Amino acid sequence: DDESDLAGESNAVTSSSSSSDSSEDDEKSIADSETTPANDCYGRVLIVQASRTSMKIIKTVDLSGIGSNFIPHVGLHPATYVNKILLGGRPTSAARNGTKQTTSMILLNVRSGKMLHSFQCLSNSDGIITTLEQSPAVDTVAVGTSTGSAHLINTLHDVELFSLHHKAKQTSKKSR
Repeated sequence: DDESDLAGESNAVTSSSSSSDSSEDDEKSIADSETTPANDCYGRVLIVQASRTSMKIIKTVDLSGIGSNFIPHVGLHPATYVNKILLGGRPTSAARNGTKQTTSMILLNVRSGKMLHSFQCLSNSDGIITTLEQSPAVDTVAVGTSTGSAHLINTLHDVELFSLHHKAKQTSKKSR
């Protein structure tokens, strides 16, 4: 059972492939990243807790072992999800060619490092997920893509509520 919520202070989630020496736990996973990454997914997720005066690395999660078949680009910690993050990105080239199941967004447990859900409601969407933004409604997230589409997703039921299309790339989204 998850005991702590990472939402206590401002949290940042980024995809990382560079190394840094911050703690003993991170040093092992950083050393492992020096080798060639798995074919399914590239990089690690770096969980950071930040305040005005400090930044603390909470955990790094290696994505090569989860079999997600996608490359992460953006992350979001949904407000009511304890120890979980949404990662958005794009399917790998092997997945896009039809050899594997495609996904462009996953739900990841940061404590265990396991993928909890692969969202299929966006599997027909072409383009890279470039932004994720929390909605005021519970279990609802706005998703912006590189093709100019904006989708409103119900994360609990894996359903696309509606989509808007624009010619320009979506780089930020605010739900008010």
